[in-house]
Amino acid sequence: MRKHLPQLCLWFVTCLAGVLPAASAVAQPAEIIAVFDIETRNVRLKAATLVNLNDYMYGRLAVAGFKLTPQSQVRERVVEPKAASHMDCYDQSCQIELGKTVAAQKSLASRLIKIGDSCSLQSQIYDLRTETIVKGAEAQGPCTETGIAASIDQVVAKLQGRANQSSEITAVFDIESKSIPIETGVMVDLGDYMFVRLAAAGFQLIHQSQVRERVIELKREFHKDCYDASCQIKLGQYVAAYKSLSSRLVKIGDSCSLQAVIYDLKTETAERGAEAQGPCTVSGIMASIDRVIAIFTGKVTATDSSRGGAGSSNVPTYESGVLVIRSNPSGATISVNGQKVGQTPQQLVYPVGRYIVVAELGNLYYPTRQEVSLTKKGAQVNLNLKPAFGSAKITSLPSKARVLLDGEYVGETPLVIPQKLSGTYKLRLELSDYLSSEAVLVIKDGKETLHHVELMANWGKLHVTSEPAGAMIYIDGALVKDKTTPCTLDQIKPGSHVVKFSLAGHHEHSERTNVVHGQVASVSANLQPIRGRLAVTSSYSDGVACEGDLRIDGNLISQTPWEGDVSVAPHTVEVQCTNGKASQGVVVAHNTRSEVNVLIDALSESVGDVPQSVGIIAVFNIEKSKSIPLKADVMADLNDYMYGRLASVGFTLIPKDRVQEGLVALKRKTHMDCYDKSCQIDLARSIAANKSLSSKLIKLGDVCSLQSQVYDLLTETTEKGVEAQGPCTIAGIKASIDQVITKLKKAWTIR
Repeated sequence: MRKHLPQLCLWFVTCLAGVLPAASAVAQPAEIIAVFDIETRNVRLKAATLVNLNDYMYGRLAVAGFKLTPQSQVRERVVEPKAASHMDCYDQSCQIELGKTVAAQKSLASRLIKIGDSCSLQSQIYDLRTETIVKGAEAQGPCTETGIAASIDQVVAKLQGRANQSSEITAVFDIESKSIPIETGVMVDLGDYMFVRLAAAGFQLIHQSQVRERVIELKREFHKDCYDASCQIKLGQYVAAYKSLSSRLVKIGDSCSLQAVIYDLKTETAERGAEAQGPCTVSGIMASIDRVIAIFTGKVTATDSSRGGAGSSNVPTYESGVLVIRSNPSGATISVNGQKVGQTPQQLVYPVGRYIVVAELGNLYYPTRQEVSLTKKGAQVNLNLKPAFGSAKITSLPSKARVLLDGEYVGETPLVIPQKLSGTYKLRLELSDYLSSEAVLVIKDGKETLHHVELMANWGKLHVTSEPAGAMIYIDGALVKDKTTPCTLDQIKPGSHVVKFSLAGHHEHSERTNVVHGQVASVSANLQPIRGRLAVTSSYSDGVACEGDLRIDGNLISQTPWEGDVSVAPHTVEVQCTNGKASQGVVVAHNTRSEVNVLIDALSESVGDVPQSVGIIAVFNIEKSKSIPLKADVMADLNDYMYGRLASVGFTLIPKDRVQEGLVALKRKTHMDCYDKSCQIDLARSIAANKSLSSKLIKLGDVCSLQSQVYDLLTETTEKGVEAQGPCTIAGIKASIDQVITKLKKAWTIR
């Protein structure tokens, strides 16, 4: 007879051990948050990596105590507007409306932007009732998987305890940068950076997309940008803001000045201003943005008209005629007897007499002059301006070479220059890994000049060896992809280079070598092994120490307690004591002493330790990331191992075969695996479970993270989440399973 118990739902939680406090230590907010996947603008990440990072962020938020809507519900609703509009739901207005449909009170939107060599993770929490930002956080770090994971940790930590400083809603306008030659995409990123830094500083802001959409509407209507204060004040009032923030970037000498003003939209006056100067680089402008925000928060305190034609004069008369003036091409500036009269075509009334008409059309045409006699019947003048320019077509093999004329960059080959002032120019073609080519380019009036060059390759070869072999190779700090020692690198620029060798468990080594054009250079290295210190102890779950056989990576070493040198790499440590055994993963670093205590649950004491109030759990198979190369039979063994360990420590479980039968039936019906939370909730309910346990195995760098979550089937929210990391071996994953179960058991027995 099955006992009916309260619901339990185990969600897998992605967290780096020890970075954030446990979920039990943080009071859960009463308001439910809809978490949207991270938007990656200009950061190239594999789809699987991005899925891992999104799952990691969701898990970290769950561990930190945030009450979240199921991830699958949000993702399913995101697919619906995309199918209708063929657009992703990254816009704030879209996400706010979607958040409301899943019964959330708040939503969390995040985006990842590459700025220079770093990646900035920017997150904002929106109040779905007021449709304003209530919290913001930003963190920067390397654009690697582990670097972004670290930024996620920082953002979650900042979101846990920040309160707003400003209660008045502000509309933030994009930075005006008319005089600064910065690409539009870069200015958008800088505008986004300023927006999220303001949110992080406590400003309550109108959605960025809402302001931008209104600016676009005004531009369509009036055919001009909305940078003047009057336009921005009216627009700010339109979007129901109390204040507006206008910024512009001005180049002063070699520096760039960022000038920002906050306007009170009620009085339509400037309330506060701030200015900061710095280099005109992306990082320099970012620093100026930071300083401006710090100031706001109080943390720191005309020419000759013709080249001829004057001098003609007429006898005064009362008779006049119409002078019609045309030019080819039209639009030329016309002077009559030295006086500018406008652009062709022209119809002018003059007293009869003689006139000198001059036409000019910039530097690309020669001025032309014609004398005309005007009578009462009128006169016509047709002026043909001869071109003072020619055209050029420049090609190279290979193409994509940079083209410079008199030192000024004009484009890449193949290049057509339709209009260029006639004359002689110094032509230079540049292409990486090829010798530059220089020539004289002659442009003739009305003629096309053709220039083609075959560029000569400019590289040598480099033979690289090491002892032992298999080392990764870096040339001047850049990794040579898909190559390890020994190998020959075919295309190396001539000159001096620094070659770095990197092999796991060995000291890195660098050598300087010189490569000559057309020759083969050699470089080699003897790599010295590196080791670290490992101390292993063992104890039962009640704190009593025990001595037992110690195995490291499956090899019997000694008995605990033990201390010795091991290679610098991930290891699996296993201890067999009298009343049980356990294993744990550990990563040993160079020149450091690592300590690990293997915690053993004595089987004779484990059963019954978990309170019966926990409930009946439906345990689902571990979902494995595609980047982990484990076969199906191995995963089946690991799932059986996890089920057995859960039962051994006292959890009440739905029989495994009943869960599997339900999964098979669903797959036959839907042709899909049941890893989705909504699917698992429905299935668990159908077999009379109170709670469900979902687990996911994700590879982060060189280690594997096992993330498990308990899901309450009544409230459909995460109740508990735990995580463990270790080597991506069978023994390492088993050790992570042991750690996860120990943490789960402890979470209920200590309450």
